[in-house]
Amino acid sequence: KLWGQGVRFKKIILLSGCRKLHPEIERKNVLLDADNKILPFKSNWQFNGKLPETETTMMEMVYEQSDLPDAMRKLSVSVIDASEHVYDDGSKGRPTTEDTVRVFVKQNPSAGSCLAISNQPYIGKQHAVLKCLLPGNFSVDSVGDGIAMRSNNMSVLLDSIARWLYQELLYYKNHKLRDVVKPSK
Repeated sequence: KLWGQGVRFKKIILLSGCRKLHPEIERKNVLLDADNKILPFKSNWQFNGKLPETETTMMEMVYEQSDLPDAMRKLSVSVIDASEHVYDDGSKGRPTTEDTVRVFVKQNPSAGSCLAISNQPYIGKQHAVLKCLLPGNFSVDSVGDGIAMRSNNMSVLLDSIARWLYQELLYYKNHKLRDVVKPSK
């Protein structure tokens, strides 16, 4: 939609992780719905019979099946595939936004502007993570579709707001205080 409105960018970077797909959310009928209203399929896209098993392979499949403008299709595409998140106790879980951004930053990306595209209720928190972890020579804008409120997603919404506020606090502590508080002599 943004490309159709005249927004241009030089690269596409898909931030993802090695988490297994959730069978009730990322269902076969959803992944293969050529009549979806979000990203229409290319007319010549053919399903190869193998469903993706991870978030990363799902994102790659969705990108390949999407009907995108030719000029956009010519852009370089990089896929960030973060490994599992390791918690303090040694247990592992799905990679977080922070994990994927850290993998991206380790690749020493060129300075510039970043347009982050996500969906609600995650945009605010993800924007704050990008501000915290990208080098200071990056500017960040974040956009995405809204959320249809249903009673069963109120806990997800409140959790996302809490995580966003926490991330903003980290940003303030790590960046703004350096600018406001001068070290004493």
